[in-house]
Amino acid sequence: MNKMKKLEVSEEYLREQFEMCYKTYLNKVTFYAYNYLNNMEEATDVGHEVFRTIWERRKFIDFGMDMFPFLLVITRNRCLNKLKQQQREWKYKQKTTLDYEKNLINLKVLSESNYSQLYSSEIEGLVDQAYAEMPKQVRDTYIMHRYHELTYSDIAKQEQISVKAVEKRMMIALKILRCKLKDYLEKQ
Repeated sequence: MNKMKKLEVSEEYLREQFEMCYKTYLNKVTFYAYNYLNNMEEATDVGHEVFRTIWERRKFIDFGMDMFPFLLVITRNRCLNKLKQQQREWKYKQKTTLDYEKNLINLKVLSESNYSQLYSSEIEGLVDQAYAEMPKQVRDTYIMHRYHELTYSDIAKQEQISVKAVEKRMMIALKILRCKLKDYLEKQ
């Protein structure tokens, strides 16, 4: 097991370097976490956890290196842990299949990718293609639920359809997304 070597630098220097790193990257780290957690409060918590870890290990970190990839790896691992925890909780509570599948997609993409793949234009292009293939009603329903965080019942009221119809539309949307992103998802 590799042991981290303690760097011989002043506490003042470490504090200044940490503050500069914190100010530069906190919003980026939080946004990165939000892309997978879809919850700003949790993403903010992850951002603060990442920097708390950096602060606790500041004497072992070379702040002269490019910190962004290092921070993204830590953030990715924190998000992965949160998604795994949510997956266990949802399984235990017997959450609906659709919510489970949505988070399973995020979990698989996050666990099988590195930070550069997650932001690649290829994945964005595949998601755009998936949206283009979705029927308008399916796409609108997916967007309302995923990005506007409306519940199925809220969507059903707004669209004047049954909750079952909303569930069906979400299943179709997730099926199309899984098909488009199959190369990035773990084989089962």
